[in-house]
Order: sequence, then structure tokens, then C-alpha cells
Amino acid sequence: MNGKTGHRSATPNSLRGELLARSFKGLPDGMSYHQALKIVRRHINGTSDLSRRAKLLMLALLQIQAIAVLNCDGEGGLDLGAFTAFPRNDTLEGMLAMSRRTVQKAIAELRDALLVWCNDAPDRNRSRFFGINLLPAFARVEEFSAAEVDRATNRSIARNVQRQFTGLKIELEALRQMLGSQSVNELEGLIRQCDLWRRSRDIEAGMRQLLELRAAVDVLKAAAVCAVTKDKDESPQDVISDTPLTYKTRPISKDVDAVPPQESGAGSISGCGDRVRLPVLGPHAEDLIPAIEAAFRSKGLPIYDVDRTATSNLLRLYGRASAATIRLSRRVVDELEEKFGVSGASHILIQAACDPAVRNRPGWARSFVHPSFSAGVVDTRRSFHRWRANLLAEAT
Repeated sequence: MNGKTGHRSATPNSLRGELLARSFKGLPDGMSYHQALKIVRRHINGTSDLSRRAKLLMLALLQIQAIAVLNCDGEGGLDLGAFTAFPRNDTLEGMLAMSRRTVQKAIAELRDALLVWCNDAPDRNRSRFFGINLLPAFARVEEFSAAEVDRATNRSIARNVQRQFTGLKIELEALRQMLGSQSVNELEGLIRQCDLWRRSRDIEAGMRQLLELRAAVDVLKAAAVCAVTKDKDESPQDVISDTPLTYKTRPISKDVDAVPPQESGAGSISGCGDRVRLPVLGPHAEDLIPAIEAAFRSKGLPIYDVDRTATSNLLRLYGRASAATIRLSRRVVDELEEKFGVSGASHILIQAACDPAVRNRPGWARSFVHPSFSAGVVDTRRSFHRWRANLLAEAT
């Protein structure tokens, strides 16, 4: 480390540090030494180019000379001695709990990093101007400030990428519950990739991987939607209502109870004399029609003349009007009537249009004709009383 004369050997970076110190004329306009000291400290703490021992030594030197540096704000000229620290080796060893050899290695590292200039005395007649000079660090405050902005930007981008990977993992967990045993290996692999890249420090590679994972998740979403509802483009006006994938979809709403087939006489099954393959339990038409009329009035939709239309026909008309309101195709309505009968299909369509608990209304109605639907009896009475109570509360 030391040359034949006992002085430190000159290196290209040590000469650059001396040039920075000797050519320093002052801080940029509008910046005080107090601000510059904070910038230098933040750079030392945030940089990854220094070892821990070099960081501790640089912070210790700044602490030793902090008062002298801050006093330069009120002085007209530049005092070279204010930026020169000349602590004893025993002092640094005690402050840093390091050996003398470790301290010497840290000083050499700071020299190579252009943070200090070791202004060694030519002889044993020492003065306050000879020692470890900190001016190279203060001469680079603009560079440190720009680097701090870049680091803050990279941290913000990294946090945003981490949040997106976390969001993808949540979506994949929901898809795993929806798809069940389908694509389980692919889902597990994608979840592991999300965990791996969320902890990665390579931002550019992480963003590229994020795009690939996003595309894979979109494909799985499409598969999940197709597993719940079919013919997504069956709207008569070419409007596709995709099912939100943030919750576990079910063939029917949680407020519609699917119970095993009951014996005859165990309950009242609403019907109008039509052919019913799967029974639907619902409220009486005398209770349902006033509620649906009130719901249509609140939405600004026309209502039918009660005096001129039979009750059974009114129920069917309001069922068809509800299907048009949620933009359900005629083919699906015919399938519902074929499967549940006219009365049962009307109860389902009216609930799909009026129940606020149903979020994806056309998808919810189509789920009853999906092959995966295997319930025996569909009970819509509890849901009816709930949305009718909400409707009355809004009216009052």
C-alpha cells in the first residue's frame, strides 16, 4: 500500500481525486453545504459500489468534519482545512471496531471510488491541511443528486413491478380454485414464477417476464370463462359481458338455494300449466308482478297493462323484458324455457335483471343452461324477498 518512501502509491484514480479536490471552486448555485452533506451521506448509504467497511469509514469521516464543513456556509472563501480529516488510527479503530489493516483497506477503497484524496505530508512536519481530504465527494454532489433520482425512480418501478406480480399471483390463486384439477401444473408453475420474479432485482428482465405471465393469465382467464359460460358473443348487439375473475364463480348465485328434488306436496312450485323439466320455486305471481313493475319504473322501463293481460302471460312478458334488459339472446331464453318451463325461466330471468347481488347478469342466467348445472330444484324465493326489500327501502 505504501511506496518506498512511506507514502501511498499514486494510482490513476488517486490522481483524479486530487484533481477534483484542487479544482473545486464551490457548490452549485442555491445549494448549501448542509444540503451537500446530506446528499453525500445519502449516496454513501444507497450506493452498491462500496463495501460495508468503506461506507462506515466514509460516514465516520463526515461525522468528524461535519461541524467544520457546515461552518463553510457563512464564509466567503474556501477553507481547504475544513474538509481535511486527520484522525489517528487508534481513533478510527475505536469508532469502527475494525483492525488497522481493515481501516487501511477501506481508505484505499475510498480513494479508488473518487470520494477522498489522501493528501499526505511530504515530511513529518504535519499541519491541518494534510490528511484525508473530503473535497472529491463534495465536488461530485450534482452527480450524486442525479444518481439519487435514478435510484428513487428504479425503486418506484421495482415496487410497481412487485405489486403487479403480487396481483398476478392473486389472480392465479383464484383461477386455481375455479379450474380445479384443470391446468393445475401450469398454474403451479406460473405461481412459482410470480414468487421468483417478485423478489428479483433485475427490473428489465422482470418487466419482460411480467408481460409473458400476463399473457398466460389472460389465456387461463378465457379458459375459465368458457368453463362457466359458453358462447360469450351471443349478445344481439355484439356486446360481450365477461365474468369478473376476482371471485369464485358458481353455477347459481349464493342466494339461490339448489336443493334435492322434493316429494310432491312438499312445497309450492310456481307454474302456469306449462311443461316443466326442472322445477323452480318462486314467489306467487301476485307478489312478483308488483315488485317487477316497481323495479321497471325505477329503471325507466315501460310496464304492461294488468287489466288486459292474464297473470301467466304477464309473468312471461316480464321475463322476456328482463332478458332484453340484460341483453340475453333469444336462443338462451328458449333453452331456459325448455329446461325450466316458461314460469321457471321467467323467475330466473327476473331475478337476473333485478337482483343487485347478481353482478354478471347475462352470465348468471346462462349458467343455468350450462352442462355443468346439475341442481335438482332452484329456489328463488329468498332472493326475491331480499331484492324486493331493497327496492322498497330505496323507494322510501
